[in-house]
Amino acid sequence: MNPKLRAALSIALATFAVLGTQVLSYGLVYPARYASKWPLALALLAGSAIALGATGLSLQSLRGAATRAERFVALISLILSSFFLFVIIFGFGVPDLLLGATD
Repeated sequence: MNPKLRAALSIALATFAVLGTQVLSYGLVYPARYASKWPLALALLAGSAIALGATGLSLQSLRGAATRAERFVALISLILSSFFLFVIIFGFGVPDLLLGATD
């Protein structure tokens, strides 16, 4: 697979991971108030796994890049997918699991 295509796929995958995790987190906060927080934890775990896979895909793209343009696109995809992984873990995970629905 072309390194630019891998990088673009990595950015798209990480974006969908963070958006899906956000939708699930907001949708499951109210039910988690009265029941278990396991659905929230599973949604965060799935989003983190997808974003981690996107980060690995961008690393493969960076290793397979031959030209400067391919390395630049791969580096941007690595930075963005790592940022999205950070957002999922610390932006959604910490508030969802440590804080209550009314905090």
